[in-house]
Amino acid sequence: MRRHRLCLVLFSLVLCTSMSAACTSDAPENNIPVDNNDPNNDQNNDDNNEPNNDGNNDQNNDLNNDTPDMGVPDGDDEPDGDDEDPPDADMEDEPDEPEGPYDHLDGLEDRDLVAGLREMVEDHRSLTYGQARDAMYGRVARIDVIDGQIECIYTGRKVTADGTRTPGNFNTEHSWPRSEGADMEPALSDLHHLFPSTSDSNEVRATLPYGDTSCSGSSCDWDDGGSEQGRRQGGGEVFEVRQARRGDIARAHFYFSVRYRLSIEANEEQTLRRWHAQDPPDDLERARNDEISRFQRNRNPFIDVPEFVDRISDF
Repeated sequence: MRRHRLCLVLFSLVLCTSMSAACTSDAPENNIPVDNNDPNNDQNNDDNNEPNNDGNNDQNNDLNNDTPDMGVPDGDDEPDGDDEDPPDADMEDEPDEPEGPYDHLDGLEDRDLVAGLREMVEDHRSLTYGQARDAMYGRVARIDVIDGQIECIYTGRKVTADGTRTPGNFNTEHSWPRSEGADMEPALSDLHHLFPSTSDSNEVRATLPYGDTSCSGSSCDWDDGGSEQGRRQGGGEVFEVRQARRGDIARAHFYFSVRYRLSIEANEEQTLRRWHAQDPPDDLERARNDEISRFQRNRNPFIDVPEFVDRISDF
């Protein structure tokens, strides 16, 4: 009996010691072999699906830092840039503008500027005289038809477009006279110097140079709508264009001189320079320049950039 009790005591001590060892063991779990390739291993699957919330975990931070930057803003963060200093305020306020058609002429004057402009306007699409008038009066286009009306460049009188080349007995004025260099193509039909005119004003002007008359109104040999024909101070007969359209005539002459290498007489040039300043390009003239460029594929640069006139000392 005593031996039986002793055996029970020894068994209890052994059992208690084993349980105590199991409860107090500090052996790491990592010593337990795990087959990470086993798809049926619940512990492996659970570990992969469990988020790591340990902010001090270096491995987790390294993985986050290795994530490629896709350029997508994170929450309230600004979009990622190039990590460079921001541009100057002036650069942000004034973005670069597209290069303009005349930028390559910046700084040029006189002969150099004339040569550069001529290169731009010559070799344009040449029209016949009939084609030019069809474009002006509404047979194929309506360059000079505004709200169904055609206006005389000299008198301001208007007639209704009727689809002919001589609407209301209007003529086509060559502001640079045919006999002085506009008698052959392409100069004859260059739309930049052709204008609608009444037959009367066309006949009176004839080949007279442009100039300021010393007479006024009815005291002149002829006047209509603000245009006059008479003598200039201390000189011969001239034709003065009304205020509203004298700048158009001046810029047409400057264009023609550059395009066809023809000189403008000194007294006439001085008058045209004044007219150019007195009557700068308006929307009507700019629109006409746009329409002509559709047909001839060139422009009058003195309408686009009026300052070119002052950079040429002698036409």
